[in-house]
Amino acid sequence: MIKFTLWKFGQWDNDQFYVHIDDEQVYKQTFQMLDGLSICGDCKPGYGQKLVNIEIIQKHKKNEMTVKFSSSLKQDPEDQSWGIRDFFAFVAECPKFCKSCFGSGDNECLKCEETHQLIEGKCVNKDDWFILSKEFNEPSSFKKIKEWQIDNIDPIQSEVDTSPITQCGKDISIVGGYKILAKKSQVSKIYTNIPAHNFLRLRITMYKIDRWDGEELLILGDNKQIWSQLLGWNDPGQSNICGDPKSPWKERIMFIDQVIEHNKDEFKLTITSTLQVTADIASWGFRDLMILYSPIKECITVFSECNYQGEQGQICDNVEELNKFDFHIKSMQIPEGLKFVGFKNAQFKGDRVEYTTNQKCLEDIQYSFIQRL
Repeated sequence: MIKFTLWKFGQWDNDQFYVHIDDEQVYKQTFQMLDGLSICGDCKPGYGQKLVNIEIIQKHKKNEMTVKFSSSLKQDPEDQSWGIRDFFAFVAECPKFCKSCFGSGDNECLKCEETHQLIEGKCVNKDDWFILSKEFNEPSSFKKIKEWQIDNIDPIQSEVDTSPITQCGKDISIVGGYKILAKKSQVSKIYTNIPAHNFLRLRITMYKIDRWDGEELLILGDNKQIWSQLLGWNDPGQSNICGDPKSPWKERIMFIDQVIEHNKDEFKLTITSTLQVTADIASWGFRDLMILYSPIKECITVFSECNYQGEQGQICDNVEELNKFDFHIKSMQIPEGLKFVGFKNAQFKGDRVEYTTNQKCLEDIQYSFIQRL
């Protein structure tokens, strides 16, 4: 979506203003001779000025966008002109776990995260997620704040309770908030002993409070940015629920669900902002934090030669056709706890053979369908 204010000056006579995105016309408006009031520009009778707030929502899937403003004006600028200000370009996020899309609908995805597969435009989870940590979702869980490092709580906090936990709405507690987290504030925690995994998933509710003016709210994983949101005066605030009760600025609540490629046994989560004002002017907070991990799926390794030699492939899921491999299976290594089951008939029916230990040399394969159990 693009959003801006068009300023029309002078004596337009059924002239038109256009907006093109990537050479496609997406907006047109016609102005009459007496449209508007005398605000600035030439103040001759009939030369009106008009301000128009314009919002344009356009489906888009490329990694760059060209916006072009133009008009059908033919007279000199002192008689007819126009200008633009307060321009914003917003990107509607793709559906969860979708890397690229042509819209924000659940079935408008073009490419999914590695953890998901694309089925009829939707990203479907490949693996189960396991909870690593769940914090700040119910009153008792806020005791975990002792496990966090909080840097640069705003000095104005001396006017409020010493706890970094505040209320934002009726019976809703958050970490940080009004008069707590603002300029240079940062909260962080290191998670250790994470089971073997390929991905982490962060789910968290973030709160923007009071007067932000183009600053960013940031989340970092292992000191690398994994999420950010630019917030400003034109940001769609939701309600005035926990900031300065006298401020006209509203709070915004954001629900984040982010997949992070990660395979270490330790993970540092950091939340901060680029605010340069005190927490009585603008602040932030969070709650409902959950970190999940996607465990590494153990696989059966198959080889084209005996003694685990030659070409190799992996069976991590059921295999419905052995021609998935460009070779005949002659040996296999089976991790402890897994079972290889081969079936002669489709849909995993008919004669079967089972292996639960490594097979050093297989003379003849009599099956066409494989289950990994």
